[in-house]
Amino acid sequence: MSTLSYYAKLFVIRKVTIHKGNELLVWARFYGQLRRVRCALSFRTYLEKLSYIKLRYYIFQLLFERCFCNDNPICPPEGAKIRKFEIAAIQTDIEYNRYGDHDPEGMLFVPLENAEDVRCGRKKPIPLILRANAGDWIEITLHNLFDKPVLYHDYPSVPLDMYHEPSDRVSLSPQFLKHCPVYSAGVNVGFNKPEQTAAPGERIKYLWHADKEYGTCMLSSFGDLRNHRYHGLFGAIIIEPPAAQYYCKCSFQKENFNEQAVITAPGVKAFREFVLFAHNGIRLLTKTEI
Repeated sequence: MSTLSYYAKLFVIRKVTIHKGNELLVWARFYGQLRRVRCALSFRTYLEKLSYIKLRYYIFQLLFERCFCNDNPICPPEGAKIRKFEIAAIQTDIEYNRYGDHDPEGMLFVPLENAEDVRCGRKKPIPLILRANAGDWIEITLHNLFDKPVLYHDYPSVPLDMYHEPSDRVSLSPQFLKHCPVYSAGVNVGFNKPEQTAAPGERIKYLWHADKEYGTCMLSSFGDLRNHRYHGLFGAIIIEPPAAQYYCKCSFQKENFNEQAVITAPGVKAFREFVLFAHNGIRLLTKTEI
């Protein structure tokens, strides 16, 4: 018998038992619950060759895949409210003021049905604003509609800022909301096998859960955190009170993507909501620059 203690963010391995039949039993503590993971492997040869450090790492990776990388990582309970959003990542010239200061290589998350109108100038471009209620499940389908390469610009000049190879892959990563870290975090990390970003012409789905009234939660693209955000590729999802309804002036709207809305909810006094974004590091050119 071999005893092993391995501390990590997700769990603590309590005990490892290796049986004669090349079977590995691992007792691990997951979120406060003691569980046993049985892995039938030809493991004896590994034990003979691997060092103690490598063995700990191998077991850590094995446990993570067995316990978190399954085919059904998260599933809303029966009768749960699921809000579905179709979102597009687009490239367009963003004009920031009446003097014509703009970013010719601007990027935006927009509702899919508004993508062409924003590109053609028929609709004013604004950062993505989504709304959902506490208790809702949120299903996002992200479409990458980029149609030209993402360029690198050495701006703004920050002493600690290093060159980062531009990427045309996009993702949506939520702040605060509950989600499966392997399938719906919008971030490619370590040995996680599922791809969490989308290339041009591709689409990807995420599933998040608003377990309580968080208020404003930022949305970021981790396809290229260095180059995308300077061009405007970010947004927010606002988690309203349970059973809230959204109004634009006096008209009820099932989905409201606007900067302001009137929010009503049971037991809550109606209020008007305004959404403001503070954006630094903008690549801003004058009207005559392209």
